[in-house]
Amino acid sequence: MHAESSVFTTIYGLLFWDIIYMAGIPDTFYNVYQYQPLDFQTDLFYERRREKLDEQLETIRKSTKEVDI
Repeated sequence: MHAESSVFTTIYGLLFWDIIYMAGIPDTFYNVYQYQPLDFQTDLFYERRREKLDEQLETIRKSTKEVDI
């Protein structure tokens, strides 16, 4: 399957959607037509969301690899 990085960016988006678009972070959205917060590709993105990102990463780290089919 040739998908470049779309598989990984899709998984990232699904796992972190609520954190990426978290309300209450100043100076991130100025327009309803923005597709990502203004700080998305900066160091401030992690700094402003550190607690929630670390919690989500810990949840993912603790999850199991077992899948019931």
